[in-house]
Order: sequence, then structure tokens, then C-alpha cells
Amino acid sequence: MDTRTVIGIVVLQKTPIEYYISCQDTFPGNEDGILTTNSTQRVKVGDWVSMIFTKAEAEMYFPNPKNKTAPQFKTSNYMVIPEYYKTEVEGKTIRIKLEQYLTENQREIDHNYFFKIYNNLNLQFAAGRYLLTVKRKRPAPYMQSVWVLENVEIPVDTSDVSLIGIVAGADKNQPNLYYVWTKERPVGQDITIRSKNISLGTWITMRIPKDQMNKYALETKNYSMMEKSLYPTEIMNGTIALKLELWLTANSREISHPFVGNIINKAKYFSESGKYLITIKRQINKKDVQPIKSVWHLIDSKLIELESTHVASISHPRQSLIDQNIQRGQNSFNNRARSKSRGRSMSRPRVQDNQIELNGIVVANGTGCKYVFCKERLPGNDIKINDDSNLGLGKWVQFRVSQQEMDKFFPKEMPENGEYPMFWCQEFTEIPEIHPTKITGHKGTILLELELNIKENTRVEDLWHPSVNYIINESYTFPQSGKYLLTIIRGKNRTGLVKSVWFLRECKLVSIEPTNQHNSRFDQMTPQRQSLIDQNIQRGQNSFNNRARSTSRRRSMSRSRADHSRFDQMTPQRHVQFDHYGRSNSSPRGILKNANPIFVSNVSPNPDGPSSSSQSARYSYSPSQMTPQPDTSLPSLSPIPAPRTIGTTPRQSQTNQNQNTGIIIGINHKGSYEMIFVWLIDKKTAAVLNLTVPSGKLNLGLGSFFSAPFTNENGRWSSSGPVTIVDKIDGVFTRVNGQGGVELQVYAEGLCEPDHEHFNYPWIPHDYFGDIVSDKGTLIDNRGQLEMHGKVKYHMIIKRSRVKSEENFQWVVVEQIRV
Repeated sequence: MDTRTVIGIVVLQKTPIEYYISCQDTFPGNEDGILTTNSTQRVKVGDWVSMIFTKAEAEMYFPNPKNKTAPQFKTSNYMVIPEYYKTEVEGKTIRIKLEQYLTENQREIDHNYFFKIYNNLNLQFAAGRYLLTVKRKRPAPYMQSVWVLENVEIPVDTSDVSLIGIVAGADKNQPNLYYVWTKERPVGQDITIRSKNISLGTWITMRIPKDQMNKYALETKNYSMMEKSLYPTEIMNGTIALKLELWLTANSREISHPFVGNIINKAKYFSESGKYLITIKRQINKKDVQPIKSVWHLIDSKLIELESTHVASISHPRQSLIDQNIQRGQNSFNNRARSKSRGRSMSRPRVQDNQIELNGIVVANGTGCKYVFCKERLPGNDIKINDDSNLGLGKWVQFRVSQQEMDKFFPKEMPENGEYPMFWCQEFTEIPEIHPTKITGHKGTILLELELNIKENTRVEDLWHPSVNYIINESYTFPQSGKYLLTIIRGKNRTGLVKSVWFLRECKLVSIEPTNQHNSRFDQMTPQRQSLIDQNIQRGQNSFNNRARSTSRRRSMSRSRADHSRFDQMTPQRHVQFDHYGRSNSSPRGILKNANPIFVSNVSPNPDGPSSSSQSARYSYSPSQMTPQPDTSLPSLSPIPAPRTIGTTPRQSQTNQNQNTGIIIGINHKGSYEMIFVWLIDKKTAAVLNLTVPSGKLNLGLGSFFSAPFTNENGRWSSSGPVTIVDKIDGVFTRVNGQGGVELQVYAEGLCEPDHEHFNYPWIPHDYFGDIVSDKGTLIDNRGQLEMHGKVKYHMIIKRSRVKSEENFQWVVVEQIRV
């Protein structure tokens, strides 16, 4: 039976036989799992355990990728193992010692096992490698425990190193002498032990002096046998073999396992990406002479789980019907037009080419592959190329596909099974960058610079560009028509509907739209051609409506209601209009497939309001406004839908809002939703900042100072941007505490006696913080931290906290700073 092994640490006792287990395989912040112990293997807080789950249990408790909604895991199949990290327990406090490289005064430390370690004490240190002491701490009674940094020290050599190994061979000349393989030793330099009651395939633990780890002929007496194997172990023809589960990509030859390390693969070929059950065996390398120089070889493999390629598309299934039927109307129009102009067209040379040329850009690195963005695929469904291509991030490539491949791997809508087909590109050519491309950040984020002609627009709306398709715009308006230089960034959409999309990061007006410019070519549109366009586009829309009504009758009422609700959230009802470059405002509006630079015009709400055919509301085209280019043959019109903003409400006009300066004092994550709590400096009141893009993508975080337009509705201040980062206020310093809040270092004058208005606590006035009492705010010393002294100013640490009741938040003094 397929199983999965998960390593965890015992963090708390629930009942005499039940314990809470923390492990890296659960979603960060989820509740710890439950381990039910037995009488044969007692555990205590601080013990490390290896837990075994069936395939069904593993898929339920530990989905890939990690899921916040996964249930709390429970198991009774376990074994106690040696500690992964040096662990100490004092009462109910667990302390772990580990080595880690830190940047200067690092506040949040990423770790492969503990996920996040928080420097809540603001420990100061220079960049370098340190020995860290971390402990489990619950920030608040209603929050899950986190790992926090308690101490940082320069690492010193420890006396012993704990190792796990396998008895891999026996000496033929010396009885009771065995060779133990362990990953930490160089290849071919096994550790020797002597025993009368040990056999091949036995798993053992050893403690080796650190200064002897590189010794060539190393023998130890400090070892003990493990009761169970970490991985299934067999003896095949007098040689040990292990069975491992490993995710492998198609066409990969190099294999590496976290426990075993590199595995030599000379014959096996993996035709599909997925999870494999592999069998490896210790064999003597042909280049080695001594039997001790044995390495792991792959001898068998079996595919047990295909790689999942299901990624939800930004395009809704109903919306794809619109595209399909409108395109059908256009094709009908093109066929009729072609038959009328056959005499003209026969004199033109036709290019017969079965290959379609596509371009892409390397946007991410994967396991054994690189991901390439290609605008011909649905957003978030990048193609893959082999990792041995030596292409770096931001490089542009060109490749060709057949029409059959185009239809199969580049569909314009999500297939009915909900799985968008993965495409591996085997042959491609590196080309010069089509648009200026930059790499930013330590994780290598892609930046592109594009030019786009945009019509005047006072609303915050998404954009469309022919090179990248949709661009999500979260903050910018365009007060003037003209050519703009856009800087877009590749990032993950917080809604989770797609993997990565393009966001507008910056925009700059390059040139203003020329006025009174007229192009006489557009006057050649005849009423007959316009009528054909109107009829065929309307025919496509009618076809969609008929199919949508037929489909809806076959669905259950509950599914229908759910689909309508989700579609209404994803596709705001609005008309879409595009202005061709060079047209005046009084000219008919439209967009041409073969047109030059375009303007994205204002998008107005649907004047007709909700209708029964809400599916087509997002594509409410006005046929009389579609203006094709005149040519000897009729144009092929390709309607372009209005860009959508997923999971957001239509933004209100910001012309009547006031610009205010604020500081972020809290960020609350609820699933994909992010609520940002703000203190407005000039208003001296609390507010809420609602952004449709994660704050981290705007370089905003706890303690950030910014400026944004805020409105007051029913006594509550709120803003949806745009946001501008501003300098910190002089004399105010910020730090993040372990509870996910902000503490400020400030100074103020005049400590006042307690009174009823200030909840019978001492208080001190301040220009920026505290509830408004007179012209100044007040800071409440509810903990009696401030001591009266003869100096003019009081220096202190303050934070936002409850006073007297759950809903009464005030600025309170945390501690007084002696200066």
C-alpha cells in the first residue's frame, strides 16, 4: 500500500495519550495535528517523530499545494526518531537550536522546516551565519503558536554530530566489521562499526565528533540500532535496496532525493511528469576499485501519480461561449466577403505554411524546467522548456507549432474537464528582447516596459496590450489621452484563480494625443459593409444566448445559482469601447484586429442594469461602433473583451476624496482577502485601506508610511487607493512585534494625572497619535510605565491596544525609554 512519511515534533500534551504535533507539511498557521500514542512507544514534549500516512490520508491532510482548508491531521502510526535539530524543553517551552544565515537585523527569517521565524524582540546583528535559539510562542489566546527568535550567537563547534545511516556492506576479511552509509560523508567513505548481532539493511543512529567528520577511515562505537526503517529496505542479491517516492519531470535524467542525495540513472527514461515509486540499489561504480566505493543506482521505477495541470483560468466558461459564437459570426462574415472578392484575391500570392510562429519570455524557474509566458495561452498557463537550455529569466524565445498542436495545446477556452493542457517546447530559438526587460528582487521578478496609447480615463480600469493581453491595473487613472510608457510586473494574483498575471507597476505620459487629427481612410466604410458587420456579430451573440439557455436547462437549480453568482462576481456588467489612434472624440469608436496602436477608452457601467442574459453583459458591443479598416478585402474583426478585475467591486470616483497621510498598524489575512488597518496622521483616527493587489507587491508592510485619498462614510474612514509611499515622520520610529502589530517609538511632553475622560489612567498629549481630546491626541499610560521626571520630553514605545473593553482601542504606552 502506498504510504507517505511525515516528520514532526511533539509540542504539547493534550491528554495522557494524545499529543499535538507541529510539522512542515501543514499550511502555516493551521492547527497542529494530533498523535495518539501507544504503550510500546511513549513520547514526551520535544520528541521528534516519524509518522506514516496512507495515500488517501496524505492527500486529505497534506494536499499539494498546501491548503488552508485542509483538516487537522490525526494518526497513531508513528515511531520516535533522533532529533532533527537540537531540542530543549523547559516546562512548556520548547527551544530549538539551529544554524542559519541572516541579513542585517532581519525581521522575518525564512526556514525550510519552521517556515517563518519572527524576530519579535528586534535583536540587532550584522549579516552572517549564526546559531539561533528559537522557541514556540502563542502571540494571543485566539492565535496559533509561531516560532520566534530568542537569541542569536556566533556558532561554535559542537562536540558531536548526530547521523542516520544504513548498514550497507560487510567486510569479507574481517568478521563483524560492517560499513554504514550516511549522506553526510563523502561518496565512497562509509563509516565502519563492529557488531556481532547486526545485519545488512539495519538502520542505525550515530554520534560522531565534529572534528572527525572528514577523516578518511572513520570507525565509531557510539551508535544504536533504530527500531524501524525510515524507508522500505530490501536485500537484493546480497546488496541493500531502497524504495522511495519522488516527483520527477518528463525527460529528466538527473535524480536527487533529500535523504539519499544524487542517484545515478543510466537507462531509465521518464516520459511523463509525476510521482514515481523508484527502487535504488547500492552498486560498485565501474571506475572504482575498492568495494567501499559504492553509490546509489536506479534499477526500477513506476509512475504512481500524474502531475496535475489543473489551473483555473481567468476566463469564465460562459464567457468562452461568447468568444466562440462571436468568432463564428465573424467567420461567416469573412467567408461571404471572400466569395464576393474572389476575383480580386486570386491575383494575390498566398503563403502556404503549416507552422505557426510564437514568441515567449522566460518568467520562472521550475523543477527540471523553465516556465515561458506565451500570450496565446490562457492567463496563468505558461508553457515549459527543458532546464538544460541555459536560458536565464527574462530571455525571449521563438518557437513554432503546427496547427494541430495549436488547437490542442493553445485552446482559447478552458476544456470541459477543467484541465488546461500542458505544453512542453522541445525546440526553440533565443531572440533579442521584443520589449525592454528587467529582473528585480532576490526572487527574480520580471519587469517589462511597454508603450500604449490610452484615452483619458478617470476610473481605475484594467488594460489590454497586444504583446501580453491583460494587464491588471489596481491604482492608476489616466487624466490625459496620449502615449504612455507602462512598467508591468509579473506576480501572483491573490484570488488564486490563476498562477501569475501581469500587474501595472508604473506609468508615465510620454506624448499627448494630437488634436483634430483625421484619417480619411476611415471614411470609406460603406453602409453595406457596416450592415454585414452588425448582422454577423449579432448572429454570434444570438447563438450564444440560445446555447446558454439550452445549457442552463440541463443543470440543476443549485448548480445554476452557484454559477450565476460566481459569474456575476467575476464579470462586472459594463460596456466596452475602444478608440482607434488618431480618431477624434466625435468619431465612431471601434477596434481593428490589424490596427496600429490603440486607445483603451473609458468603461462605463451597464446603463440597462442587470438583465436575464447576464452572461453577455461583459461583452456588450455596440455593432454600429465597429469600424473596420478599408482594404481591397474586408477586415477580420476580433472583438476584444473588457479587462476584468477579479474579486473586486467597481471603484468609485475619487475626485471628492481628500489626500491623507497614514501608517499601516495591522494587516489581517482572511483567505485571499487582505484587510489593512491604518492610523491617519493628520486626522488622528483609525481607518481601513482596501487594496485589490497584495500590499507586498506595492512595497507596503507593517509600519509603512503612505499617502492615499480617504473618504468618510458614516463615521468610518476608508480608501481603495491609489497609494504613494512617503517618508517617515521625524522623531517616529517603527518596529513590528510578535503579535503582528506595530510599535512606535515617539516622544511627547507633559505627563498628566488620571481622570475619568482617560479611563482613570495617566495620560500624555501627542500631536499625531491617540484619540482626539482637544487639539492634540492623547497617549494612555494604562500600565503605569511612565515615571515623572524633570526633563521636558518623555521618550516611550507605544502601540494600539484595547482599553477597558473589546471595542475600545487606544494608543497605550508599552515602555519608557531612558535617554
